[in-house]
Amino acid sequence: MSGGAPHDIEGARFYLDEDVPHGAAAIGNELGMDVIAARDAQPSLPRDDAVHLAGAGANRRIMVACNRDDFLVATRDAYQASAAHAGLLILTRKLPREPARIAHALDRWVAERQREGGWPMQRFEVAFLSG
Repeated sequence: MSGGAPHDIEGARFYLDEDVPHGAAAIGNELGMDVIAARDAQPSLPRDDAVHLAGAGANRRIMVACNRDDFLVATRDAYQASAAHAGLLILTRKLPREPARIAHALDRWVAERQREGGWPMQRFEVAFLSG
């Protein structure tokens, strides 16, 4: 777990897009989160971003991606269709694309959201993670 007070990460379920380094899922799972990488969930890649977002939403997983513009459009389309959506977390360019840095940033993000009373994400909510 990251530094600071322990937190309850039950319900911290994430789906990492193809553009998120694969090793981040394994490290996130070691930290106690439930993290799946797109390449493990979808055996034949690449897939359209909307397919990943729909799969994440159907399984009540927060979608984590780097390609902001595509996922914002997919989120808008999901909203208009009243589709399943468990939230979208966009990794900014400030966060190094290193698996351990990403996994620990997710862990800290969950803890911070819980402290602030903003956990879990709301349906169709979009947030940004920079470190």
